[in-house]
Amino acid sequence: MKSISRTVRHAIAMHLDVSLDLIDDAQRLAEDLRLTPIDLVSIMLEVEATHLGSDEFPAEALDDVDTVGELVSVFEDWASRRDTYEEIDTTNMWEDRITLAP
Repeated sequence: MKSISRTVRHAIAMHLDVSLDLIDDAQRLAEDLRLTPIDLVSIMLEVEATHLGSDEFPAEALDDVDTVGELVSVFEDWASRRDTYEEIDTTNMWEDRITLAP
């Protein structure tokens, strides 16, 4: 199973249309990556879509997130309270869709 960190970084890379290798946990979301609050919600929805179940990620948790690493931590905290976790298929990360693992 891939880590939450890789899943979040992958979602950011897909959103920005850049290589996963260019996303670092120390990068600031707004200043370095130029992500807006709307971008973060889009990324949140992509990561949320990889999880099964009826619980939704609390969007207000994004309010105080400044870096990729902080975003990863917020998702890790959320995922630790969940029973199941599915990860995105990164075989072809340039496709316009996210595929749930079998």
